[in-house]
Amino acid sequence: MFEHTGFIFRCHTMKMILAVTFLLLSMMVMADDSHGDCTNVAEGSLAAAGSVGLKGKPAYAIDGKTENSAKCYNSAVPNRGNNRLKIFLRGSEVGVKYPVKSVTLFAYDTTIRFAKVFVDGYMCGQVQGTGKEQKYEIPCNNVEGGVVTVEQVHSGLRLCEVQVWVSNDLLPDVPVFSNVAVGGTATQSDTNSKYGPELAVDGNMNKWHSGGVCSTIKSSTNFKWWKVELNGGEEKPISSVVIHGSMELPNYTNSVRIFVRSGAAGPAHFCGVIEFHPGNPPVYMVECNGAVGDRIEVEGRPERPLILCEVAVYIEGPVCVSS
Repeated sequence: MFEHTGFIFRCHTMKMILAVTFLLLSMMVMADDSHGDCTNVAEGSLAAAGSVGLKGKPAYAIDGKTENSAKCYNSAVPNRGNNRLKIFLRGSEVGVKYPVKSVTLFAYDTTIRFAKVFVDGYMCGQVQGTGKEQKYEIPCNNVEGGVVTVEQVHSGLRLCEVQVWVSNDLLPDVPVFSNVAVGGTATQSDTNSKYGPELAVDGNMNKWHSGGVCSTIKSSTNFKWWKVELNGGEEKPISSVVIHGSMELPNYTNSVRIFVRSGAAGPAHFCGVIEFHPGNPPVYMVECNGAVGDRIEVEGRPERPLILCEVAVYIEGPVCVSS
């Protein structure tokens, strides 16, 4: 009887220990789930995608709404190619890097299964399981980067929300930065085009070439170029140039070269060349590393048209325009 009572006592004790352990684990999961010590740095950033379906804007993936609704990002290519959603974190235009603790994905449907998450070139992880759960947490171990990518191979991709978490005590300082191309004077080599150079510096970054709102230089022009004299007309240290190409014809920005120049005939600094990869969104950030100049030049390829839907030129600090 005594041994039996002890056995019962030990069983009850074990159950209590297990119950307390389960409660503590549940509290830990809830605390991690709330991300109370972190900030979602995806909000206020720029989202772009290599494929966009009907009414499935990439911006819906970072609008703060996690519920499954009609306003979720969805790709237009369900069964072929690679689909990538990229989030250019705020300040990445001027070189800011974030130590990303984790990325939370809110699914629309099972197309999220096996999707991969990257911070810059580092792969954080891959969605596992049936793909029927609504939410997935991908740890990134504080790897530093400025661009978060969600990639799905040979399948469509639908996401209601992407949250990028950074610990509050590790948040980087984001300086004031400005796009000094807006309001600048733009010119291009094809003067007969009805899609003029000013269309690439109107500040509208959500554009399709079919809407007639992108600068276009025809293929018949052998040497293609597009230029903008920066707003204010003064030389500035350029952090980066961000090129927004055409969603319908993304390869028309392939091998495009970007320069910073001082004066119309002054020295030019080569920033970089765009490399097109199928499935990537046609948004390209080219670092200029503080090269000083008062104008940006974009050189196209002779064998194809040059389509620029928007050219953003970023500097640290506010825009100061002399009167």
